[in-house]
Amino acid sequence: MRRTLAAAAIALGLHTLAFLFLEAYRDLAFRAGRPFCHATDISDIGCIVLPGFIVLAIVAAVVGILLERLDRHFWRADPK
Repeated sequence: MRRTLAAAAIALGLHTLAFLFLEAYRDLAFRAGRPFCHATDISDIGCIVLPGFIVLAIVAAVVGILLERLDRHFWRADPK
């Protein structure tokens, strides 16, 4: 359980760093959040980017957990 939580935490940390430092990742968050907000004013950027950030955070956590499970399944399995 600790490994799964650690994998999710690392994935979320990388997600946050990518969001802060990579413009292409911010654009991806903007595009992912666009369906959740119908406003087009400049003041609604937070309304658009926040859902995109959350959607990408969930995806990052799921990918981290899946990679940890694959690592455990393929490389750490006991031969029987």
